[in-house]
Amino acid sequence: MCEDSEKWYRGGMKKYGLFGKLQAQAGKGGELGEILLRAASLMEHVEGCILYIVNEGADNPDAIWVMEVWESKEAHDDSFNIPGIRELIIQAMPILAETTEDGITLEVLGGKGLSIRSEAVPTITTNEES
Repeated sequence: MCEDSEKWYRGGMKKYGLFGKLQAQAGKGGELGEILLRAASLMEHVEGCILYIVNEGADNPDAIWVMEVWESKEAHDDSFNIPGIRELIIQAMPILAETTEDGITLEVLGGKGLSIRSEAVPTITTNEES
């Protein structure tokens, strides 16, 4: 574990994460992916949303995977009140397959690509930046 991630983890500042698979009906994965990308766009400047990534299954283009990282569970729950989100959920529901799996809830520890919003973690500069 790199020094910054270790300090972030030890500081007890774990983030709320979700990793879920949404299975679209056959041939509807592209449409579902577009709906979720519109949701990602709405999350762009939402307070508390650190990461919202939409992925398509390499072996199953009708399986759409969403990875989310939030400052807290409360921030995630509040996201359902963002204008436009409920409308996107309504659009997505009819194209979901009947057998959509439950997502996985995670306590995010940190890592490359994750924006850490904490004063407990110092900024690292390289010799090139000095």
